[in-house]
Amino acid sequence: MLRPACLAAVAALACAPALTTAPALADVTDGTLSVTVAVDLDADGSYDPETDGRQAGVHVTVADAGGGTVSGSTDDEGRFVVEPTAQLAGGRYFVTAQVPDGLGFVPAAPSDSFAPFSSTVDVSAGSQSVTLGVVAAPPTAEPTPTEPDPTLQVSEEPEPAVPETRRVVEEEPRFAVGDRVWDDGDGDGRQDDGEPGRGGVSVQLLDGDGGVVGSTTSDGDGHYLFDDLPAGTYALRFAGLGGGSKLSPAGVGPAAADSDPDYTGVTPSFTLDRGEGDVRPVDARDGLRADYLNAAVDAGVAPLRFAIASVVWQDLDVDGLLEPAEPAGRARVLLLDGTRVVATTTTDDQGRYRFSGLREGSYRVRFADLGAHRVLTRQRVGSNRAVDSAPDPVTATSEPFRLAQGTADLVPGSEVGDADADFVLTSVNAGTVGSYTITNRVWRDRNGNGVRDAGEPGVAGVVVELLDGAGDVVATTQTAASGRFSFDRLPEGQYRLRFPTLPRGLHFTTPRAGTDPTTDSDVYGNALTAPISVGEGNPVETQVAAGLTTSATAAAGTAPPPATPTATAATAATPTVASPAAAVAGSGASPLLPALAGLLLVAVGAGVLLRARLRRR
Repeated sequence: MLRPACLAAVAALACAPALTTAPALADVTDGTLSVTVAVDLDADGSYDPETDGRQAGVHVTVADAGGGTVSGSTDDEGRFVVEPTAQLAGGRYFVTAQVPDGLGFVPAAPSDSFAPFSSTVDVSAGSQSVTLGVVAAPPTAEPTPTEPDPTLQVSEEPEPAVPETRRVVEEEPRFAVGDRVWDDGDGDGRQDDGEPGRGGVSVQLLDGDGGVVGSTTSDGDGHYLFDDLPAGTYALRFAGLGGGSKLSPAGVGPAAADSDPDYTGVTPSFTLDRGEGDVRPVDARDGLRADYLNAAVDAGVAPLRFAIASVVWQDLDVDGLLEPAEPAGRARVLLLDGTRVVATTTTDDQGRYRFSGLREGSYRVRFADLGAHRVLTRQRVGSNRAVDSAPDPVTATSEPFRLAQGTADLVPGSEVGDADADFVLTSVNAGTVGSYTITNRVWRDRNGNGVRDAGEPGVAGVVVELLDGAGDVVATTQTAASGRFSFDRLPEGQYRLRFPTLPRGLHFTTPRAGTDPTTDSDVYGNALTAPISVGEGNPVETQVAAGLTTSATAAAGTAPPPATPTATAATAATPTVASPAAAVAGSGASPLLPALAGLLLVAVGAGVLLRARLRRR
């Protein structure tokens, strides 16, 4: 409720009957607004482009939240287009149209096809279009001339003089409306103690037809005022709230302390007249020109609520993409604001995690504690962020992203069953892969017995190649001074080692000469080892080594390596955790699973699958 002292403080802003326009404070946008006026020839309330036409010459005015306007008339195609212009700030536009009398048309009633001739359009998220309708004006009935009645006699006598009387005309009362815009920090729609006023919010006064009567801006304390108004029916429109904000829920709590505009920014209509509810006489403390005041139309501005809801999964085929049969992963997930950790959570048994109650801003997500012998898969493979992996495999951290209205990949909270968030980011997923190791050493077999005895040193600088199951080289390294070599962060699968060159004068010693696999040599005369499998059952292979000797007769050459198996990676056993597909289809067997698997083959289907999974939180 606006206090008299507060009214006096802002009365100077509304002393003139013609209200001035304050600077626009809406968010800047590159969106284009297209207004089309269609002729509803059969007046059925729907637009048929094959039979209905377009109407040129309809006057259109587009106003921004601060009162800046661009006006013009529809062209021969019935269109009026507003490109980005310095004359308007972006955000929410107010579109009004007027049909000139000479066109022979009147506005069509609003319908599913036609918008009202006074409409609100939000272009903050991109270009928008509005279609207005007109119908033929009804014919005007001509007055029927009347003939004089010949039976009536017209007196020639003058009328007697009537004494002149003086009429006293009572002056019509004037009215004002003004209240407060406030920061509704908790978003509950009630003006709580300590919640400050919100300055810089654009307020427009609308007449009964939705036309703009005047514009103003809330002052530093959140107050606004429209003074010296005639009696009538009005409404208010609030816009230009600033980034990261929305209007509070309307009609919550007592009328004197609630928020009145709906989500479009427009309040219910109210009447300014004597005897109307919330209209009281003005007293000297108000400092107004008006005789009566309505000080009960206020607006709360609440922060937009954001959330992050995504998944961690095991990328079994190491392709960097979430697929139906791939099971859930696990992780400790950290939310960073810059370099500061602002929240931490862990994934559930379906690999899901969630951060809620977030304000607009820039964030990053970091993943830790992925499980034994697990690392992150490749980052951002493909073009569909709904099913790829966000974090860098080295830093385990995603790229910075912004939570703000209009950001790509944000979805309304209602679409993923999140009633506590206005918008949810669902594209910060993380895939994990097995991280396995093959390590041992190359040593100098001085006595040529094929067994590494005490005191026999390592051989430095020997090149070691890692071959996959198809025989292709996937990694290369050299032995250290101790003779040790290591291939780390390997995905589950089958490999072999090859030693393509040896130091001058040295040869491979006899393979598999001893009874202890931890001390013998495993390289055959063709410089290859037997196949080596690593995975959950053998995460670190430490029993494949190479002994070198000077004796050519002791060199491996008589025993070839075992036959190379089929060049396919080992199939991982599916862990007993829920998969993303199971989270969608529900527990147990489901006939939906094959269809969902097909949907995941295309980008749109993949996004739908992920959102459906998140709804089950």
